[in-house]
Amino acid sequence: MGNYFIQTLYNNFDDILNKICNIDVGKAKAFLKSDEEMILNTVKQKIGITEVNKLIMMEIRKWIANVGLEEINKKDGRSENFGKEFALLLNQVGELLHQQGNFNEAKPLFERSLEIREKTLGVNHPDVAHTTNNLALLYQDQGKSLEAEPLFQKSLQIQQKHFGKSHP
Repeated sequence: MGNYFIQTLYNNFDDILNKICNIDVGKAKAFLKSDEEMILNTVKQKIGITEVNKLIMMEIRKWIANVGLEEINKKDGRSENFGKEFALLLNQVGELLHQQGNFNEAKPLFERSLEIREKTLGVNHPDVAHTTNNLALLYQDQGKSLEAEPLFQKSLQIQQKHFGKSHP
């Protein structure tokens, strides 16, 4: 995998998702117009364009999560990687895994991201609140409300300290 893509995973994760996952099978092209029409009609009749788009986006998200996990595993255990960029990658890959329902894989990534962010940024930093909230959402989606509630409260307190109580 090229260095540029990996660096973009660290710095512009949302851009990757927005650009790569902005696929519309209905606008796909083929070399021959007749092939294009046949393929489009078949997709419409068999499964539907929206469903095919969803399947493609789901597979791309899985691929991006796997690339992120490979990068995490490659860098894991090397002390120079425990900075805010590494914590950001852990959090972002954790979000993708959480969205895919891979709760057991997402949880340790959120926990490590939170630990690194608290050490490098301080316990009252907005990024700490973000990761804390992600961990709370994960617990909530697992039906673990008792674990989620104090994390939601901690995240809210940090955000209110940083942005004020009237901030949306």
